[in-house]
Amino acid sequence: MDYSLTTMPTLKSSPTLDQIKKEGYAQDREGKERQMRALSEEFESVLWLEVLKSMKKTVHKNEMFHGGAGEDMFEDMKYQEMAKDMARNGNSGLSNIMMQQFTRALDAEDKAKQMMGATAYTEKK
Repeated sequence: MDYSLTTMPTLKSSPTLDQIKKEGYAQDREGKERQMRALSEEFESVLWLEVLKSMKKTVHKNEMFHGGAGEDMFEDMKYQEMAKDMARNGNSGLSNIMMQQFTRALDAEDKAKQMMGATAYTEKK
């Protein structure tokens, strides 16, 4: 199983970053919101991973109980999964704040499209 952050699983309704790259960017509002949710959760998980890595550095390991390189590798994978779970569960709310901003941008885009459509309609008369 690949544990890289670019292929991390998100909520079932959200596409992964790799899926977005393959499929291209969504054109409809619902698709855009799903993609934005996935990207904001992924961004939050990267931040959580950095926090967890910094915390890990503060723990002194005793040579007698340290498992070596294998333990380090599995600890890193554990921290990646913890970061993904923390982002998915919305512990900090950062992805929710990002989604609010994205939604405002989509609302402004929709309003601009409506205004452009109304202007184009009145110009045709």
